Parts: sequence; structure tokens; C-alpha cells
Amino acid sequence: MNIIQQERLIGEDGNSVFAFVSKLEQEDLNGKLSLMSKLSSSIEEACSSNQADVIEHYYQINCHVFLSSESKNPLKHYSARSLMKFPPQYRSDIASYLSKNLINLMEHDTSFSLKHCLNKVSDCFDNFPIGIDAISLRLEEVLLHICKCLRHTLENLSDDLSPMEQNDLIATTHSALRAAVIILQKFLSRIKSNFETNYLDAKKTVKDMLQACTQLLNHELIPMDSKLNCGLVVVILSSVVCANGNALVLSKLSGDKSTKENVSFLETIDFKSKLAQMSVCYGLLNIIPLEDLCICEENGKKYFMDVILRKLVFLSESTDNNLCLGCSRALQQAVHLLHSATVKRSSHNCLEMLASTDILTLCIDFVWVALDHYVDCVRHSAKTILSDLVQIGDFIYNKGGSDVNFGDVIINMVVKLPSYKKSKYIALAVLANEFGFKKLKNVFPDLVSTLLEVLEDPSMSSHASNAFESLMMKNFKEENEANWVDIWIFPLFNAYSKSKVCYILENIIAKAMTICPAIMNYAMASLKEDAIESSKLKVIIVCLKTGAKLGMLDKVYAQTNASNMWKGIIKYDSLMLALVNGDDEIRLAALSLIVESNKTTRSFDTLELELVKCFLWYNINSDGASLKQKNLMLQKKVLTRIRESAYPLMKTVKLKKENDPQVVKARRILEAYNKYLKWLYIFCYKCLFPGANSTRQASALEILVLIDEIFSSENGKLLGVDGSKLFESKEHEDFANLLLTCLRDSFESNKNLAFKMLIRFPTESLSFKEQSWIHDYLHVGLKLASSVKPPDCITAAYLLKFVVSFSEADKILIEEASKVVSSDFLPNIDIIAKDISFYQKNTFYIIWILFEQLRKELAIGNQNLLLAAGSGPMYGTLFSIRHLLNTLDYNEVAENTMWKALILKLITLCFELNEAVIHVVNSSSPEGHLPMDFEPASHHDAVKKVDSALEDGNQDFILKHPVTAQMLLLCSWRTVKEVSLFLGEVSYQAPIQKKILGNDEECYLLSEDLVLRIGEYFTKLLSETKHRGAFEQAYVGFCQLCKKLWRHPAGILSSLPKVWLKDILNAIIKGKKSSKLCATRRSAGVPFIVQALVTTEINVRQPTSLKESMDILLGLLEKTETVSDEKNEEVDEVESRTHAMNILRALFRHTLLGEYVIPYIARGIMAAIKGFKGHTWAERNSATLLFGALIIRIFGVKHSREDMHRRNRMTGRVFFERFPLLYDFILEELKVASVAAPSGDFSCDQQLTPCIHPSLFPLLVLLSRLYPSSLEGTDSNMQLSAFIPPLKFCLKSKIYKIRELTARAIVPLIASNVYITHLNEAFNEVVSIEVDQNYLHGVLLQISMLLLEVPYPQKETRECLSKSVDFWVSPSVKILTDGPQINCMVKEAYVRVLRHLLLISSSSVNSFFPEVLWNNVFYILQNCIKQFNSSSGISSQLLNLGGTTWVQRATQILLEIAVITGHSSELLVEILCSFLTSSCCVECITVALSFISSVFGEEGCECNEEEDGLPLFEWPRTNDWLNRVLIHRTHFIQDHRLAYAAVNFLLCSSDSHILQKVLKVVGYLAVSSLSIKWQKVNSDSVVIEVNPYLYLVNLWQSQPENVGRAAFFCLSTFVHEALSSEKKECLTSEIGSLYCDLLLEFSSAEKSELSRIAVAEALVNNHLLLCIPNLSFSTWDRCRAWVVALDLLGDHSECVRETAARIFRMLTFSNELLKSLSDSTRNSPVSNHQDKNSIKTGHLESDWTGPKVPIVDHPGDMIPERLKELMVLYFSRVLSPVDKYECVTTLLVLILRDDGCEEAEDNVNEERVFDKAEVNLYAEWLPLAKVCAQILCEIMDDSLLNITSFIPSSVMLLVGLEDFEASSVLDFLKAAVLRITKKIEACEKTNGMIFNSFLTPGYDLIQKEAFKIGFVLSSLKTKSDEILILCDNFFQRLANSEILLRFSVLCER
Repeated sequence: MNIIQQERLIGEDGNSVFAFVSKLEQEDLNGKLSLMSKLSSSIEEACSSNQADVIEHYYQINCHVFLSSESKNPLKHYSARSLMKFPPQYRSDIASYLSKNLINLMEHDTSFSLKHCLNKVSDCFDNFPIGIDAISLRLEEVLLHICKCLRHTLENLSDDLSPMEQNDLIATTHSALRAAVIILQKFLSRIKSNFETNYLDAKKTVKDMLQACTQLLNHELIPMDSKLNCGLVVVILSSVVCANGNALVLSKLSGDKSTKENVSFLETIDFKSKLAQMSVCYGLLNIIPLEDLCICEENGKKYFMDVILRKLVFLSESTDNNLCLGCSRALQQAVHLLHSATVKRSSHNCLEMLASTDILTLCIDFVWVALDHYVDCVRHSAKTILSDLVQIGDFIYNKGGSDVNFGDVIINMVVKLPSYKKSKYIALAVLANEFGFKKLKNVFPDLVSTLLEVLEDPSMSSHASNAFESLMMKNFKEENEANWVDIWIFPLFNAYSKSKVCYILENIIAKAMTICPAIMNYAMASLKEDAIESSKLKVIIVCLKTGAKLGMLDKVYAQTNASNMWKGIIKYDSLMLALVNGDDEIRLAALSLIVESNKTTRSFDTLELELVKCFLWYNINSDGASLKQKNLMLQKKVLTRIRESAYPLMKTVKLKKENDPQVVKARRILEAYNKYLKWLYIFCYKCLFPGANSTRQASALEILVLIDEIFSSENGKLLGVDGSKLFESKEHEDFANLLLTCLRDSFESNKNLAFKMLIRFPTESLSFKEQSWIHDYLHVGLKLASSVKPPDCITAAYLLKFVVSFSEADKILIEEASKVVSSDFLPNIDIIAKDISFYQKNTFYIIWILFEQLRKELAIGNQNLLLAAGSGPMYGTLFSIRHLLNTLDYNEVAENTMWKALILKLITLCFELNEAVIHVVNSSSPEGHLPMDFEPASHHDAVKKVDSALEDGNQDFILKHPVTAQMLLLCSWRTVKEVSLFLGEVSYQAPIQKKILGNDEECYLLSEDLVLRIGEYFTKLLSETKHRGAFEQAYVGFCQLCKKLWRHPAGILSSLPKVWLKDILNAIIKGKKSSKLCATRRSAGVPFIVQALVTTEINVRQPTSLKESMDILLGLLEKTETVSDEKNEEVDEVESRTHAMNILRALFRHTLLGEYVIPYIARGIMAAIKGFKGHTWAERNSATLLFGALIIRIFGVKHSREDMHRRNRMTGRVFFERFPLLYDFILEELKVASVAAPSGDFSCDQQLTPCIHPSLFPLLVLLSRLYPSSLEGTDSNMQLSAFIPPLKFCLKSKIYKIRELTARAIVPLIASNVYITHLNEAFNEVVSIEVDQNYLHGVLLQISMLLLEVPYPQKETRECLSKSVDFWVSPSVKILTDGPQINCMVKEAYVRVLRHLLLISSSSVNSFFPEVLWNNVFYILQNCIKQFNSSSGISSQLLNLGGTTWVQRATQILLEIAVITGHSSELLVEILCSFLTSSCCVECITVALSFISSVFGEEGCECNEEEDGLPLFEWPRTNDWLNRVLIHRTHFIQDHRLAYAAVNFLLCSSDSHILQKVLKVVGYLAVSSLSIKWQKVNSDSVVIEVNPYLYLVNLWQSQPENVGRAAFFCLSTFVHEALSSEKKECLTSEIGSLYCDLLLEFSSAEKSELSRIAVAEALVNNHLLLCIPNLSFSTWDRCRAWVVALDLLGDHSECVRETAARIFRMLTFSNELLKSLSDSTRNSPVSNHQDKNSIKTGHLESDWTGPKVPIVDHPGDMIPERLKELMVLYFSRVLSPVDKYECVTTLLVLILRDDGCEEAEDNVNEERVFDKAEVNLYAEWLPLAKVCAQILCEIMDDSLLNITSFIPSSVMLLVGLEDFEASSVLDFLKAAVLRITKKIEACEKTNGMIFNSFLTPGYDLIQKEAFKIGFVLSSLKTKSDEILILCDNFFQRLANSEILLRFSVLCER
């Protein structure tokens, strides 16, 4: 039976072909391919059995499929292949049938609307011989149809058609031309024969087609691609019409009228447009053979190729992008033909032509222009042309065909090109391949350094890198290795160390090393030095990494094996320095160099593991997310490599003899592995100390989990690589205590990691044999589950899950469950223990306990929700239940009746919970909802009932604190959240009843009715809820339910999603009639319903629901609005449209629907823009949100702060190709909106309020994100230039924002080739506009935006702009001189334009700077500002709109002109002093102060205002500007006039904004400011002298932080001046102490980042304060300054840490000091004089002692953790010999440093439901404390304890002991112990002597402080008996409170 019979596809009339095709159309693509596959099999059977009628049916079906499929459809290719499989005897029949049907299609396409019909003609030539035969059978008819199609286009294509109609017509024409080219080339001889014989009127057809193509060539609306095909057709047909037709076409093209042949033919063709001429040239090059092109005409005057090339070069000079692109492609083809003829074939005709013409020169002139073209395709073509030209010229010169070396000519041309032109470097890359470096070096002596400089320019780097690589690799073959390295590699290394584009240079280095591996040896040469600069280290590491990838290191290691060198290449000390380098990339690169290997079985060297330890020690707490992830990745590689490399070592130990050297080596490595694993295990646990930052804890836990996963055995014990146990139970117990504290961590990820480790511990290590322990933690978990703090609920869930995971807990759980379970279930509770695991049994008991607790909480909530919110808010208990249930298999649960009963009860209880709280989240204002506000009496009665009900019950639910509306809302929405998530998870995971016939024993958990009820809950909740948190989580649960239902077998449940979708869409259509839908809050949860139903269907089947929803919603918005008399009906429509737009917004935003919603974007945009015209705010707001979502979907999310980032824009060509419907719509809407935009002058006094067209704003926003494509107009006539005229009309609007948006929108629409022309027109308009100031302002805004967006190539364009500055400014400067006639807003816009032009003209290289012009502008501006500041003009000017901004801009450009034109410093000072007077306006003063600050190097004042997104005081930062202001800076410092004016202004000013700026200026002028008298006139008009230092301190105390920070900066500069000069009399010790107070104040973590940076900068400048004794600063003040410096190194801000790191680099190191520091860190991993095997590897075995990193002579950049160690060492070595007592006290302060959380008020306060976050998340005290403790142990002795010296309160304040007094070190320690003891006692008193780590408020802070003190005492207890006694008593006190158990392991020394 064949497939037609199988599929029953024989129609009633027996026509099986069309029946099969109809069946095929109903299938999707996969179904169609399946049917065609079956058909193919049937064909083979029919052919083998020779069934003629069946074969006929089959090929007819394939022919229909072929003709009905699109060109790229797989079915077309499938059918074509099938037709080719038929026996040869049927091919003629197939061709005949195919041609018949093709002609039938053409006959029905009388309107030529089916471009697909013509595409099918082209498809017949696509590797389809039968198709070619079919066309051949009806060739004349096909040509006639094509000709008719072309004539139809000429008759109908006009400007009257809409762009879309034009585009359709053009597409059809393009298909016709494409088919014509193919046919003419295939059947040319036959067509010529027919033409000569006039077969079937062939002459008329050919001439008509030729005439039509000629007319299409000259038609303006035909794009370039189509015209190129026209050119091909014209050239081919001209050769058909006339024997020498090509010559005649060429003569017509060149304008030669001398020929008289075939005049009628010459009259027929005419190439008027340049595009037509280019297309004909293209046709001639492609059709005429090359030998014919190189033949001279009969008269001997011209060569065809010469004429064509000259014509193309001439045409390429046009500014039309399309024409230039077409010419470049044609020229590329022509030159390539010449290259083939000369270089490859040595064509005599071609060589003769080249010798007789200047073709090469002509082409090279084109190349220099095209290489800098802004269109990429043009540049690529020019590069290819240049390469061919160089080879042609070189070939001719070598053959002796020319005396001039064309290559030398080109090189000389490249020399003359400016350095900023890309063409220079593109040409160099080409020349490098042809001539090499040596020849070019003679012409370019500094070529290498020039290229390396240009590499730093992002716009030039790609071209320069190509040139550099080509030259370098070419020179390697020419030069010896040493010279080559000197020429290329060493400069490359130097550039790499300073480069900002390291990735480019790394690629170059990698390519260099591939050709010269010896580069690594040259890089290593710098390692001979003791100190390696960070820059050199960076180069060395990148070379080593590259060498490792290339396998070079193994070869080096095989040759040398020095003991102190890693792989015989680099010292271990150098690698260790790289591991602590300040650059993240260097540290990671060094670690990856050590860790990564091509073989995972390669063993680690012992010292390599030491290096890994060093990295972990200093980097495990790094706060960068990327650094953390890369570190963990590398640590995983370390552990994996240890495991993999241990296998062969263990095999060696087992198989070989004991004394074998390989066995000895293997044992040594295995022992080192075990030691490393044990160290790593202990180290990670000790990273969980109190006070560790979150990154350290997370990294440590991640590594512990990795160790467990890689090295744990089946029974959970950690084994070494040799199978031995790593740890004993005692260590496990200590570590388990640390992990338990992690369950309180703020981050749930850390809780999860800690839990993973805890359940791996053996039971005996956790004290679970003691039943009280389990009982205590069970009750703690239950209590935390009822906490009002959400973080406590998560802790409770993990704690309860932890208790459940041990079998020993079952007895207590049964006992507790028996107490709470209702009597109905008590007899059956033991049933749960049968045939299930202990974990499931324990989980059942604890869930039932939680269930009963939840019932009690619900009972209270039903009585009084406020009481429940404050005592048992329900959501925590339900969260714990949900968390525990997620660990179970619901299929197993469904088989147990008790479990099933419990789950069903939980579901029922969830519905009750929802009913209890739903009125809060459904209220119109849930954020402020309190029930007693409406029924206070009933609330009071309910409280009494609850209190009486709880008298004999559980007292845990008694309300202790007042409940706020926020707490009530938290209780309500989180309860709804947990209910939704619980029901969603149960629905998704639990088996649902299927009701399958014959399956009576079906095991299920949820019945069909229950699922319906759950679905009703979700749909109702999402429809009515107002609180976002509630319906967002309900959406998550609803998605899980929908996922399950879409996959459910057929039945009621499988159709539920469709029913819900239909219901919600119907409700939306009804609008207000469906009152349950939330109409506010962006439709609240309604969009989430549709979103959940639509998105969950995608993973199951084709998204039919999406199509249905989009069609209904968009149809609702597209429905024509009808005027209705009934107001309610209008409200219904508005609400429906609002819901529709809100839902569409959600669908367009959703990531999963990204590709599915693309077809609806155009309709969505149109609906959104129409929505802006809505009459209600709700509709307009929804339209705005929808439009925003569509903009993001189209252009992507915002990539930067720039509003118009390049990645968030799109070419108009691409945009309208994707969304063609929008072109006509946007153009029409813009025309309407621009006409409706209010226009007029500022002075027009109209009664009507100006209004804007609603759709104008979205149109401007959309257009501003489009820009012209370089290919615009090549294949479509939808060009952006059509939008410019209506946009220009909007520039006349009265509304400022419209003018601004229009100016922004116009800029990207202007093509680069008309940029200068457009600016000329705009400036002409500026000069000609006299009345309409709105329009004048709009044009100036447009010019300003244009000057900001200089198009590519920017440098060349800037040169052109600079030449026009004088022409533009001279006539337009009258805007400033016309006085009050011109509004200040217009003047401000004009000044903004002037500033852009000033910066452009000053940066010009080749153009003359118009100094006279700018001097004239300078004096005009000076007069304008004087008039503005005059007493008569100030009031009236201020009233004028924009006056303040105008004078600010004017003052700014005035000062910039003064600097750029070279005015003297005296004049500048005079101008600035005139501004710093009371008579001057504030705006001028502000700009003047900002200018002075910029002169002193301040890049941007923090208080600068911004207007319209443009920084007002953004001064230039060019090198020329910086060099000029450097001269003025010296004069400003020395000229006392400026300092005098600034100080006087400071003393008189009270405005904080001005104070901040003037304080900075006075600070910069510190030298002059301290040299003058500070005098102030008091209220009695008496002049009094002011102490500068005390005045600044008073300002700090009385002013806000920003002013105080400026005062601190000024004071710091004064202190610096006093410390560095001999005049220190004013800097008293009192001022020094106050200055240190300021250091501490502004370095506090609570202060802003700017303040902390200011402190770090102050310490950098005043570093002498730290290292040199000074009378102005006491020793105690110096110690406090050191504390501040170390605090800053642990700051949360990376910028602050980097600035503080500079302090260390400023310190001076004597030889003695370096020796002392080296002694402290002696025994580095490798000594130069030690044998590798005798090195002690235990220098890291101490738990507290870090790795001994070597000290170098010039310490460079280092990681902050290492810098802190060095700075403490430096401090102790500098201070201890002189002031040992103060040094010891400071070291104790550094250990006991107070965190600023006095009494932990925020953590104790139970009204705060969320804990307050730490201010500094990075800081850690223990790493620094370890170093301090080590130094204390060295310098501490009994004599220090006996010294009696009062410790100032300022020092005691640093550790929170300001209420205590201490006169000795022992007193200091006793005070610290007494303080923590009092805190512990107070806490115990508050909590009834119960000190629980989970329940006690403030426990973490108490434990942290106790740990600090315990750490100090345990470190010093051997130094004194008194300290030993104090230590023992303290630890006994901690043991009594059970605090010690949590960190006793950390205090061991």
C-alpha cells in the first residue's frame, strides 16, 4: 500500500495530488518533512515496480511542493532531490509538468504582486537540472513575463505610493532582474539566435527589456542592488542587439559621440544618474572577458579597462554612500582582474595597457581616500586593492617593464600620511607582507615606538596591532634573534607594563612567542635583580603563562633543575611576591601558572603547595566576585590534581621496593599532600572566626565542600591521598561548633554550605549522644520558626533539618510529637515508622510538631492578627515545613496514609492561613493597614479573648513589643508568599489523580478537586491582591502548578490553563464589569496570570496561547474608539486597554518570550504610541510603561550611564527591515505631531497654555535610537532622511523639552557624508533668524548636539570643522552683543556651541588657530559678564529665564579662552580676583573657584552641578591644556593677591556650597594662604585676627560633612606645609591633637567614601607624621595616625584601600630598617644556599603564623593584607626603640579595636525585624591581630608591665574604654576584661541566665569581643603571672557562659 492510500488522501474526485498537498499544509515543518520522507520511500518502491500512474502522481506532488515552498525552505531542497531520483525516462515529463505549472502561476500573477513567483524561476537554476530544462521549454514566455513585470514597475512606482508599497514593488522587481540575469547568462546563444530570427517576436521582447532596464537604472527609487542587476542585463542585451554592443555602451558611458553606428540603439539607452553609470561599469567588468577589456580600440586611443576605471574613480568621489560602496567593489574586482592577468598569467595585452596608461596611479589615489572611509566595506575593498597594486607594481618593476619602483612610490606616500589616519596603519600592514620591515625602517626610523603609542588609542588599535604583528613576524625572518628582540620585544614589554589595552598586547606577545620561544629567556633576564618591579613582574607572568600553554616550560625544566627556582626558570621568592601583588590579574596569573598543567596527573612540588598556601592566606578574603570565583576554580584544580596525581604515586609505592628512589620520592610527595590537606582543612575552619568577612567565610566553606566531595570516603570520613584518616573526633567536635555558628549567617548560601558539612560529621563529634543537646536545639529551632525576624526563620529551617538528619533524634521527636498531636491521630502515629527511612520518619514527626504550632499561631491570628504579627507570625513555621518537605520524594510520601493525611491537612490549613491575612494584602493601601483603625473596640475584645485562652497554654505567643503597620504587613504578605510557594511546590512535585480507566489502584496525593481548588486560590489571589511581594511569589507558585497541568494527561486538569486564560481575557475585555480585577498598581497580579500561563506552555508545546493572547490584547488596543453616550462604557474601555497594556508589557519584558514576541513588536509600538493619546492618566501611564518595555526589547538593556550608548542603538535599515510596518506609521504620526507642536517666540503672550501632541515624545525617543546605515538605500527606499523635515519643524516648539529632544533625535539621523553641509545650513539659519527665538534656540541646541557627536573619521572631521570656525562664529557672535533682545536661554545655548568650537579649533593639528577671533569673543564675553554683575542689571537679568546658567557658561568659556589663547597669568589672577568679591554673582564665583581647583589637577569637583546630563564645570583634560595650566599653577601659588581674595571670601562666606569650593582653593594656595594675615570684621566692625588652624577646626565642628571634608583638606595642606618647612610655630601640639581627631572622625566607616579617601590622601601627603618625631604631634597622636592608616587598608571601598596603599610607598626605608624587617620574615620558602630536599616546609604549619614573604629593597604594589603586616612591622621597628610603652599599647589597641557598635543597640532591639547591615563588610581584625600578637610576644617583657604612664582617653576611646582609666598595660587589659564581663552579666540578666547563641540578642558581638580579649590574653599569658591569672579567670568566666565552646579551637597557640 503506498503512502497516498495509507494516509487516505484520495479526494472525492480522485485527485490525490492536491489532497496530499492539502494534508501537507496542515502539518508543521517536522510533520511535513516526515511525510516527504515517507513519500520518498514510496517513490523508490513505485520505480522498482514500474507503476507509471503512481510515479506520475508522485512527481506531480513533488513539483507542487517545489513550487509552493519558499527559497530557503528545506521542503524545496527535499522535493528537488526527490525529483532528481526519478528514472531518466520521466525527466522530460517532469520538466514539462513543472514548466506548465510555473507558467500557470505566472498567468495568474497579472498584477505582478507575487515576487515568490519570480523567485521560483531563480530556484530552478539552483543545482536543479530538471528545473533548467523546464525553463528552457518555456523560455520565451518566461522572458516575456519578466519584461512585463519590469514595465509594470515603471508604470506604478512613484512617490505617491507609501514606502511599504514601494518596498513591495521593488522587491518584486529585484526578483525579476535576478531571474533575468540567470536566464540571459544560461541561454545567451539561444536568445541571440531567436533575436536574429525574430522567433516569437523575440526582438520586441529583448528591446523592451533593454529599454525597461535602462529606465530602471535611472529611476531614483530603485536601490543599488537592483541597479547592479540592471547593469548586467543591459550589458548582456546590448551584445545581443548589436555585435559591438559593449563598445557602444562604453562609448555612451564615456560620453563619446563620435561613433555613428546604430543611432536608434544609442538613443534607446541613456545613463543619466551616477548610480546607473556605476552599475553599467559593474556589468561591463563582469560580462566582458579580461583580454577584451585590455585591448585598445580600433582608433588606438582608449582601452576599455582604462575607461571603466577612470569612470569608477570619478564616480567614487561622490558623497553618496551607496555609490561609493558600489564603486569600491567594482574597482576591487577590476584591480583583481588586472592582478590575475599580470602576476599569474603575464598577459601581454594587460602589461602593454599598464605601460601605456596611468591606471596604477589612478587606483592608488582612490585607495588613500577609501582607506579612511567611514564605511567598513569601502575600507576592506581599498585594502585588498592596495595589496594587489603593490604586487602588480613589484611584478612590473622586476620584469623590467618600468624604471620606477611603484612600491617605493607607495611607501613614500605612506610616509606623508598624518599619524592620526587609519589608512597609514592599514597600508603598513599591507606593505609589511610585501616588502618586510627592513625596507620600511629606512623610511620610518621610529616605526615600532609609533605603533605602540597608537595601540593605546581604541579607535586605531585594531589597525595598528595588525600592522605591528605583520611587521614583527616578517622581520623575524629577516633579522637575527637578538636584534629582533631588541627591536620588537623589549619595547613591547615596556609598553605592556603601562598599557591600558593589555589584552591586545597579550595577543601580540603570544604570537611572538609562537615564532620565537626564546622570548621567555629574555623576559626572565630581569629576574637577576633582587627587587622586581610590579610592571616587570606582569610581563614575566604573562610570558610564563603563554610559555606553559605552548609547552615550553617542560623543556626548560628538563634542562635545568635548580633548587631555588621554580622549574629552573623563576625564583620561588619572585613567585611569592607575585602572589601578594596589588594587581588582581598578576596574582591570579601567578597562581594559575603554578596550578594549571596540561596533565592532571603531574604531581605538585612541595614548594608549589607552599605557594598555594601563600595565595590562600592573603587572598581568601578578597571581596571581588570575579576574583573569588576564579580563586575557587583554581583551588578545585589544585585538589583535583592532588587526587589524580596521587594515584600513580600510590601505585609506585605498592609495586616497587621500599628503598627504591622513586618510592622514597613518592612517599615524600604523598606526605606533603597529606600535610597540605590537613593544613587546608584546619585553615578553612579557622577562617570562620568571629568577625570574619562574608567573602572569607563563603570561600572557606566552598573549599571545605570541595575537600569533602573530592576526598571523602563512602562512610563520610576524610581520607588522605594514601587512604589514611586525616582527623580525629576531637578536632571534628571543635570544627562542628564553628559550623553551627554559620547557621546564623546572614547569607543563606553560607548556611547551606555549613549544613552540607555538618551532616557529614560523625554523630559522636556532635555530642548527639546527649539527648538534652538534641532537645535544646529542637526547641531553639521551633522558637526561631516563630520569630518575627525573617532571617531567624531560615536559620530555624536549617537547624531543624540538621536535627532531623540524625537517627538519634527519633526518641525525642516521638516524645515531642506525642505531646502536641491531636488525640485522633495518637493511636496511629506509630504507623509512620513502618517501611520508611529514619530521615522520613523524623521529618514526619517534626513537621507534625510544626503543624500543631502553626495551628496555634493561626488561632491567634483569627482572634487578633496584630498579636499574631508580634508573637507568632505564621510564615516562619510554614517556611520551615516547606523547607523540610522539599527534601522528600512525594511519590514515596503518597504511599503512606499518615503522610497523605498530614499533607492534606497542611493544604487545608494553608487555605485557612490565607483567609486570615488576605484582607491586609487585598486592601487598597496594604502598607499602612491596621485593623484597629476601623474597629478599635473589637480589637480590644479580641486581645482579652486571646489572653484568657493562653493563660494555661503556651506562653511563647505573648506580645512583648508594640506592633506597627509594617510588622502586620510583613506577617501578612510573607504568609501569603509561603502559602503560595507551598501550594505551588506540592502541586508540581506531588502525584496528581489521573482518573485513567482500568487503573483502580492509582497512587496519588492530590485529587482533581483539590487541584481545582488550588488553581482557584491562585487565580483569585493574583486577580485581587494589591501587594507586590504577595503576588510576585504567588506567580512563582502558579507557574509550578501550570507546568504540571500542561503536562497532565488528557482530562479536566489538562485543559485548565486554557480555561483560565480564556476567563482572564474575557474579564479584561469586560473591563469595569469584572470588578474583581485590580485596576491599580499596574494591574497588580493580573499580568502575572497571563504570563505564567503563556510561559509555562513553551516547554511543552508550540505557544498557541501566546498567539491567542497577543491577538486579543493587541486587537483590543487597535479597536477603533467609538464615541459613546454612556460614561460607564467609556470607563470599561479605558480599564480594558489599561489591563491590556500592562499585560503586554509583562509579556514583552519576559526573557523566555524574547524570540516569540518579535512578530508582535511593531503592533505593540503602534498600540503604545496610540496609548499616549489616552484621556486618562492610567491609560497614558500604562502606555508609557509598555513603550519602555518595547524599547528595551528592541534595543537591549542600558549598558552604561550614557542615554545613547552605541550598543543601545540600531541602524534605520535594520530596524525597518525587522519592523516594516513602523516606517509609514512613524512618518505619518511624526508629521501630525510636528504640526500640532506649539511654536512661537518667547515674547508671545498668548492666553492658551502650550500643549504638546501626546505621541511626539515617544516618537522622538524612538528616532533618537536610530542612525543611518552605510548601506542605507542599497536595497530599500526606507531612509531616515525622510524624518528630518518634520523634526526640524519641532525645533520651533515653545516647550523647551521638545526642542531638546528634537535636537537629540535629529543628530543620529544625519549621515556622515552630509554632516558638514548640515552644520553650514544650521549656522546660516542662526544668522538669518531674527524674530523666532524658540527656533533660534532649537537650532543652537541641534548644533551643540552635532558638535558633541563628531562622526567617523573623527580627527579628519575635526580638521574640517576647525577650518570653518571663523566662518561660523564671526557672523553669529551678534547673539551676544544684541543685549536684552536675545533671551538668556538662547545665549546659553550659543555659548555652549562656542565652547565646543573652541575645543575643536584648539585641538586642530593642521589648521590655523583663529586667535584674533577668540580674543574678540573673549572681550565680548567679559563685557557681557560685567553687565550681568552690575547693580543695575543683576535683578532684571536674574528674572530673565536661564540667566544663571548663561552666566555660568559664559564665565567658564571666558576662562578657557584666556588659557587657550595664551593670556598672561597676571591677567587671569586679576579676572579671578574680580570674581571673588561680594559684588559678583554666586554663579561667577562658583565657576572661578572650580577653575582654580582644576588648575591644581582636580578632575571634577564633587559638588559640581549637572544640567541636562552635561557636567557644567568639566574642564578640558588634553595634554595641551594641562601644559598651559601648569604654567598658571606656579604663578597662582606665588601670587598673594589670589590667596588674599580667597581667604577674605572664605572668612565672609556662610553658604555651604561656596564654602566647600573656597576651602579647596585656599588649601591649594596653602603657601600663600599661610603667609598672609587672616583678618575678619566682627559684628562690632572690629577687625580681629583669626588662627587659620582653629578656624578650620571650628568649621568642621559646625558645618555638614561635605564642608567639613573640605575644611579637613585645607587643614591637611596647612599641616603638610608646616611639616615640610621650618615654620612650625603655628602648628601647636593642641592643633596636632585636633588634627588626629579629624583623621579618626573622617576615616570612620559611617562617613562617605569621599571623606575616607580624603583622609588617605592626607596621610599620603603627611606621611612624615608617621615616621619622623615632631614636636607638633605627641607620640600618642602618631600612634592614632598609624591606627587610622591601618583602618583604611581594611576599608570596604577598593578606592580607599588603593589610596591608603600609597602611604606605605611614601615611607622611607633605611638599610638597618630593611634588615630588621627581613629578620622578622626570615626563613622564606627557598634560600639560595639551601638544597631543595633539605628545606624545611613547616614554616606555615603554625596556625597563626603566615607565610614568610621576602622583603625587597623597594616594596611595590601589594595586596592590602600584606601591606598591613608590613606597616605594623614598620611601626613597631620605628617606634619600639624610642617609645616602647606607647608601641605596645597601640598594638593592643589594634587587636581590641572597637567596631563602633556600642552595646549593639540595633541588634538587641526586637522591634527591628531585619538586622542592620555592617557598615564595613570587608574589614577583619584577626589577620592584623596575628601580626600584632607576634610582635607583642617579641617585645613584651616584665618591665613594660611595671611602667606607669597614663593612657589618654583619646586612645582608650579607640577600644571603647572611654569610661575607664588606665595607667599601665595591665590596667588596660583589666579594663577590657571588666567591660566584656559586664556585658555578659547584663545579657545573662536580661535573658534569665540563658546564654544561647541562636536566641540571645547581640550574642555575635559579645562573642567577637570576648574572642579578641581571649586572643590577647592567651598570646601574652607566658609573659607575666598576672596576665596568666587574668587569662585563666577570664576563660573560666567564658566557660561558665558556654561562650568558649564556640571558639576555643581558635584561641589555641
